[in-house]
Amino acid sequence: MSKYDGEIEIGLSYSPSVQEPSQYKEALLKSQKKDILQGRTGLGPHRDDVDILWSGKKIRSFGSQGEHKLSLVFLKLSEMIFIKEQIGRFPILLLDDLFAKIDRGRSKKLVSLLNDIESEKGDSIQTVVTTTDIVNIEKSGIFSGSPNIKNHHLTRPCNT
Repeated sequence: MSKYDGEIEIGLSYSPSVQEPSQYKEALLKSQKKDILQGRTGLGPHRDDVDILWSGKKIRSFGSQGEHKLSLVFLKLSEMIFIKEQIGRFPILLLDDLFAKIDRGRSKKLVSLLNDIESEKGDSIQTVVTTTDIVNIEKSGIFSGSPNIKNHHLTRPCNT
């Protein structure tokens, strides 16, 4: 994510529970009865250990809430770009409570990064962003630059 900030270094550490495909098949067959009884698979990539590293440190232990949020967004953006490369178009990008835990400067940089990805790839990214903080989302710059941006503000009815 050097376009976001050249000093941020994000990495992944992946430790699979089974190393070889032949071992994987054997382990699945061995745990099949237990998995059926429990109604879930206890072995596989969804159960392996994955650590996100922020400048070489495990974010789970050392990261701020903002760094946690940004690393999640960076993963989503990476996944989105991968899908674009595989199928030729961007998937819909869903970002729940995007600006929570992120200061205004980082918010603006994130919006700029999204715009840069669109420009670089030559295709628009349909993005749904939720927030409870309308003031910060307006100041992030997300509503500027495109006539295709739609803003829907939901309110709770007052009980009188």
